[in-house]
Amino acid sequence: MIRVDQFGYFEDQIKIAVLADPQLGINASDSYTPSDNIKLVDASNDQVVMDLTKTVVNNGNTDALSGDKLWQVDFTSFNTPGSYYIMDQDHSVQSYEFIIGDNNNYDNVLRAAL
Repeated sequence: MIRVDQFGYFEDQIKIAVLADPQLGINASDSYTPSDNIKLVDASNDQVVMDLTKTVVNNGNTDALSGDKLWQVDFTSFNTPGSYYIMDQDHSVQSYEFIIGDNNNYDNVLRAAL
């Protein structure tokens, strides 16, 4: 329900995660309304490093392409290299882990594409 760039983010890059509540499609029965308790968490020690604020996307309307209601969280200001995940603490929902850093962040993109 929390989508991030699985290949990671460069330190000075815009960093946005998307929170999705499925409305249409195969996962429409998976309901998720994000809480206001969204955190950026250091994956190495599970410590919260930043409180995040969600903003509604598309005025709260279902996105025509994804079939989801969407929110986003912007953590662009966070630049400390490491491995992290986004966590909705009230619902115990989290993203996959991702990397912030300039050291070969996209080395695996070519391999994944092939």
